[in-house]
Amino acid sequence: MNGSSTARVKVEAVRRAMVARADSAGCTEGFVGGCRQLRVGFSVVARSNRQIQAAISRVEEEANRWLPAVRQDGESRTGASVAEVTDLCDLGSWPSGTRLIVPFR
Repeated sequence: MNGSSTARVKVEAVRRAMVARADSAGCTEGFVGGCRQLRVGFSVVARSNRQIQAAISRVEEEANRWLPAVRQDGESRTGASVAEVTDLCDLGSWPSGTRLIVPFR
């Protein structure tokens, strides 16, 4: 393998390991789609809207939806939980596989 091939392999390895995080300003179909296209992991804060608020209200009392939140080291965050509400929101215009996970503290 020559030098340029080695560099290309290393760039590809870094690209797959990268995770982009953004606040609600990054919560756009373009940003998320670009991350998917480049195979970059991502986590963005969704802009609150009626649909998301309704989903959160619906699951607040559904104990089976809530899982312990974990820190980057894999340990549980005391008093924090998360719930997936993807099935309760229309994400049809977002890239396939997009999930909506909400925190509860």
